Amino acid sequence: SLESDNTKLAPGGFPILITTKKSILGTDTLIGPNYDLGEGEGKAIEELVLRYNEIYCDEDEAKCKAWRGFQPILNEMKEGNAGSSVFTRTGPGGEEEVVDISYAPV
Repeated sequence: SLESDNTKLAPGGFPILITTKKSILGTDTLIGPNYDLGEGEGKAIEELVLRYNEIYCDEDEAKCKAWRGFQPILNEMKEGNAGSSVFTRTGPGGEEEVVDISYAPV
């Protein structure tokens, strides 16, 4: 369980659980920030993690910094790799947030 004693989250941290392949509807998230699959419409994990950022945008656009930082991490996760990394995203108040992420296959 993601809420067990072996899963330690930093203050403000959140667990995520994704599938390795998107469904025919383009969704891959089972559990994400403020989301659970049983709570309605499916979501892609990048829509939840990068909620306040542009996603799927041109690599040359400065506003795509968060997507460019998160996309390689997402690729590693979907390949079943384990690791840790850092990326920057926009927070709910428009401020820049640095996110530390650790991931492993389950």
